[in-house]
Amino acid sequence: MSKPKQVVIIDNWKLVKYPVNGYSAPETLSTVLVGDIKDHPIKGAGTIRTSRVIWFSSILNIAETNNTIYNLGEPDKDWLTWLSINDIKLDQYDTTK
Repeated sequence: MSKPKQVVIIDNWKLVKYPVNGYSAPETLSTVLVGDIKDHPIKGAGTIRTSRVIWFSSILNIAETNNTIYNLGEPDKDWLTWLSINDIKLDQYDTTK
């Protein structure tokens, strides 16, 4: 039986593309979360970059990585502005569609 995933709150978060290695082609980039956490069971508190996001819902405000479920608090305001300027809707990142 697998161990249940830890649940962590992440604030001031944004989704970014991150290379697996320095030579990754753009289409192979993973989507990760970057944001501020307080009670991560291993990392404690601070700004983190997660592992690859495998499930994301802007409606439920939840993201899941290989090891952790993140309750999404307030997103990064500058990132939201960037999305708006570039006519990108947050729900385009949803894996629940």
